[in-house]
Amino acid sequence: MPVDFTADEVTALIDLLVGTIERHPFPQSGYVQRLRSILEKIRPRPDLPNEDEPRQNGFDDPVNV
Repeated sequence: MPVDFTADEVTALIDLLVGTIERHPFPQSGYVQRLRSILEKIRPRPDLPNEDEPRQNGFDDPVNV
């Protein structure tokens, strides 16, 4: 069942989840893992570059004159 939240409501949920996760005495518990799963759905992690691919530093690109 999809629920529409405002940006402020999403921010409040993220703050609540992050705070609860960080303060929990057992970070590997099933409860915390469930909260992390919910947080991942609300705030997905950005795609990180593949470690096998060379990184672009901007100096290798030819300059258009």
